[in-house]
Amino acid sequence: LLHLRRARSPGRREAENLRALSADGLPVPRAVAWWEERNPGGGWTAHRFGRSALVMERVEHERHLRALLE
Repeated sequence: LLHLRRARSPGRREAENLRALSADGLPVPRAVAWWEERNPGGGWTAHRFGRSALVMERVEHERHLRALLE
């Protein structure tokens, strides 16, 4: 039952991860907002999330992954 109360959507987890990385001084995009929708109905699947989303600020990159890999 404790696990059911702590359920977090992927969007919320990602927003929390970005906040934690930023607090540690790492340069990450700022999470603008997150949204989650639980599965409809009750029962055992009520704690699961149907959909979630995270909106982050746009960050211009100085280097691209392709250039780093080359």
